Amino acid sequence: MQHLTITSPPKPVTPPQAAQHWVRQLVALFPSTSNEVTEQMIAAMVLIFTQYPESTLKEICSPLTGMPTLSEFLPGIFRFKAFCNKIAEEVKEHQKRVEFAAKGPLMPGNPTADVSPAYRGSMEDIRPGDVLSADRVQEYREFMMKKKGVIVPTKIWAENEMRDDLGIRPFQLSAKPETGVKPMESLGSPNPFEI
Repeated sequence: MQHLTITSPPKPVTPPQAAQHWVRQLVALFPSTSNEVTEQMIAAMVLIFTQYPESTLKEICSPLTGMPTLSEFLPGIFRFKAFCNKIAEEVKEHQKRVEFAAKGPLMPGNPTADVSPAYRGSMEDIRPGDVLSADRVQEYREFMMKKKGVIVPTKIWAENEMRDDLGIRPFQLSAKPETGVKPMESLGSPNPFEI
């Protein structure tokens, strides 16, 4: 017979009292059903909430965008934990984008610049302004083709371009596009194909 071993949870990020406050607030946003929320369920939810920072708990419990807007009834522990993990990743990704945007535009040849500003989340959650790495552009096009039935135009930046499109390309001298020169006019002879 094997002995049951119980591992202790990692060190809490949020104090248990604060986590309990957020759990009580979340439970209050769901309608009551014939199945009461047990104290064991509350204790498990508090234990799960202690593993996330309060900024994440605010997003999870938000009556505008959190769990109450996506589920009619309070989910079980499995779905509850999965939702918390999803929101935690979104918050982490958002914070990373905010920090990256605060650094300003990337300048060519800056060895200290963060070279991985790309959005790493799922294509379903992508928002305008998110930056994709070059290896995910095809995935984005396929996703949009399935979702909208059209290929959405995307801006693909070259390595030597800044993130802000100033309308001037590194290989152009002016912002105005150059007009081409017709070959026959440059020679001064009439065009043999005109009648």
